[in-house]
Amino acid sequence: MSVQRWLVTCLLFLGLGPTWAAPAAYTGPMAIVDAQVQAHPGRTGVYVLEAPVEALLGRAWLADSARESIEVQYFIWSTDNIGILAAEALLRAAERGVRVRVIVDDLMIDAPDKSLLALARHPNVDIRIYNPLTSVGVPLMTRVINAVTRFRAVNQRMHDKTLVVDGKVAITGGRNMAAEYFDYNHRYNFRDSDVVLLGEAVKSVQQNFERFWSSELSVPVESLYFRGEGHGYYSVDNKLKFHQQLLAFLDRHIGSGWQAPAQAPAAP
Repeated sequence: MSVQRWLVTCLLFLGLGPTWAAPAAYTGPMAIVDAQVQAHPGRTGVYVLEAPVEALLGRAWLADSARESIEVQYFIWSTDNIGILAAEALLRAAERGVRVRVIVDDLMIDAPDKSLLALARHPNVDIRIYNPLTSVGVPLMTRVINAVTRFRAVNQRMHDKTLVVDGKVAITGGRNMAAEYFDYNHRYNFRDSDVVLLGEAVKSVQQNFERFWSSELSVPVESLYFRGEGHGYYSVDNKLKFHQQLLAFLDRHIGSGWQAPAQAPAAP
């Protein structure tokens, strides 16, 4: 079954009713989506994606068919085949002029620093890391300090898993962007489900994304790396602050006698 036929089948089961809106006024692969949204104002269609192949093909088709915007939000984004293919799909969309925004939680991301920065340098791509205290652009010393002195903050994670395309159709559910969520891991796989949303409910998914995007915990990936003295989220001033926090923790739990440095330690 072609991906376009798959989408038509989904729409027939979305619960939008028997009315079929002819997409004559629309062009391109997303014409069928535009037509259904216009024909059913204020209503929501839902289709459950149980099979991993459906979930994967649905995401791929939507990314390749996007015309205006893609918003992506995941807890885990691996660098296996699925993660790489997903990143390539987003880059292709950006090359077509689509605005791509990505939020990924810091805890489980394993993408190389250079890859993240290279992707974020595209003029149509913006990447933000949620609560970056343990992984992306964080020096080893700071990771240890955060784990010891800021456990509550480190434990605040983002488990949302959403894809929104052109503000009209969304996929959300339990699948992260990794091979084991789509039956492509050769050792083990998870059994999760997603839903395709079309119409009114997509607005709520979009609003949730915007809240995370505007949160002070969602930090542009470019600012997480040193760009000279005094620059970046983990600047020299912030390193001094974290160092002082560690000393304060040691003083409370081990004993007095620890003295804070007068200046920040040298950058690694």
